[in-house]
Amino acid sequence: MFKILSRLIITKKIELIIGLSSIFLISIFILISLISFNSKIKDYKNTNINLINKIDFLNSISDTDLPGKSLLSSNLGSFLNNSSLNNNIKVDRSMPLSNGDISIWINEVNFIDLFSWLIEVNNQGGEITKLSVRRNSKESVSAQLTFKTNS
Repeated sequence: MFKILSRLIITKKIELIIGLSSIFLISIFILISLISFNSKIKDYKNTNINLINKIDFLNSISDTDLPGKSLLSSNLGSFLNNSSLNNNIKVDRSMPLSNGDISIWINEVNFIDLFSWLIEVNNQGGEITKLSVRRNSKESVSAQLTFKTNS
């Protein structure tokens, strides 16, 4: 009877040791995870600070500091033709208007390419005064646009 009780006591001691060891190991794992998580948060914070500084810098640049503005205002038609070719956009027809604006027709273009090109034109000082976009197929659209310079 004494042997059976001693085995139970040893077993209870071993269970207690295993339980406490498990709790200790789990605590260490959680602590290491929190330290790693804190490090990642600091990295994200530094990245966000750098991005905010870059955005602030870009916002501080005035429009007169941008070199493309005067180039665009001097020859809008040439700029539109060259930039459209650089963006894989085929201008089917362009027509200068009496007020200095230019109308452009594009029969088939990928919408994302068109959108990227419009952003580029806007960043260089071009302004869209009229825009009509029609869907041709699943991947392409046609567009009629009228541009003027922001000079």
